[in-house]
Amino acid sequence: MGTGAAIWVSIPLAVAGLAAYTRWIRERGSRLGATPFGVADTASAGVLALWFLSLLASSGGAEVAVTPSVIAASAVVYGGIVGLIVTSLIVRRISLRAAFGFGWKPGDGRMVVGGLLAVLPVVFAAQGLTSIFSEGGRQPLLDYWMANPGPGARALVVVMAVVVAPVCEEFLFRGYLFNVGRKYAGTWWAMLVASLLFAAIHGHLPSVPGLLLLAVGFNLVYVWTGSLLAPIVMHAIFNGLSLLAALLWPGIA
Repeated sequence: MGTGAAIWVSIPLAVAGLAAYTRWIRERGSRLGATPFGVADTASAGVLALWFLSLLASSGGAEVAVTPSVIAASAVVYGGIVGLIVTSLIVRRISLRAAFGFGWKPGDGRMVVGGLLAVLPVVFAAQGLTSIFSEGGRQPLLDYWMANPGPGARALVVVMAVVVAPVCEEFLFRGYLFNVGRKYAGTWWAMLVASLLFAAIHGHLPSVPGLLLLAVGFNLVYVWTGSLLAPIVMHAIFNGLSLLAALLWPGIA
């Protein structure tokens, strides 16, 4: 199946996925409790958001060349930020479970699978339609994955995409920025802002529409389950499937 045909096939699936999300939104309420974050977290979240925006502004829209050192540095930076936030919460005796939700309840697995089935065609259709009007190609990390078939390079990408990125990005964008934001702006505005930042920080303009929809999907699963583990697992599976699809169907990945 060619790229164009795959895009058109994905569109009715995307409509079905959006319909499924709409139904879930109507039927399920939020399982997130009251946020325990305070003034210090508001300031920290604001600084973090401004830092992300400054990175975007300084890049001028140019894509970062992916190298092993860049991947390792990204992991260290993101891990360091997560570590600082966790340390701050522990020092202030704020329970990580209360702040983010780290339980796993019966039915959470079904929500993760259902969320993936709903969001995958939506993201694929958005990416496909964007590619018709843009020649931006794949995200830099996927290009690096395809151009470097050695076991060391491949293992580094897998660790980054399937372990580090899901844990750190979900903690920062869903767990922290969204939760702090919903205290002041409400669930939907906080979700939109956190999702836009998530999409933009990947530094690949043609992928922004698909990543925005993906981030909303992660966020909805988080709201419905009340556990940050759910979007972390969902994110890890999505990234793993993306790497596999790039190998199996390089023309449409």
